[in-house]
Amino acid sequence: MVTRKLMVVALVLSAMAIVIQPTPAGAARGAVKLDRAPTGAEWDAGQVACLLQITGQAENLEFTTAPLECWLVASGDRSAPWARSGGGATTSGFTLVGVHFDGANYTGSYITVAGTVCNGGWLNLSWDWINRISSTSSPCWVGHFDGYNLSGSAEYVQYGNLSWADNTANSLVYA
Repeated sequence: MVTRKLMVVALVLSAMAIVIQPTPAGAARGAVKLDRAPTGAEWDAGQVACLLQITGQAENLEFTTAPLECWLVASGDRSAPWARSGGGATTSGFTLVGVHFDGANYTGSYITVAGTVCNGGWLNLSWDWINRISSTSSPCWVGHFDGYNLSGSAEYVQYGNLSWADNTANSLVYA
């Protein structure tokens, strides 16, 4: 009887050890493509990774884009979920125009803008990203305007945190 209880305890403990083992560094993490809008809790937990692909440019330099695509990822995961999830999205043939984060110092949920070059093209942010950007990483100088259609005041950042324009951007220009 005691032996049986010890075996059960040993099995439970070994099962618990398997469950609580941390993911090895560099191990692939799962990503789930969303077919719905992310929840506030998912945004706040830094678990949303979005891709916005530029498909063209109007005469006024406004970018035309494919629909915004978003994935749930592990918090802090910065690998491109569209490249590993089999969701059909790809950035092949595109240049990285910018990555924008909803946290300071490149943390939190993020949106990757893939397009052509830094040529003065601009876009209005989708409702998902209005008043959300806190830091930017881009080969371009990015103007973060507090109004739509590049109106209002703007703060330009290439690599770094926004100061007074933190969480105020409604439109972006890539110069």
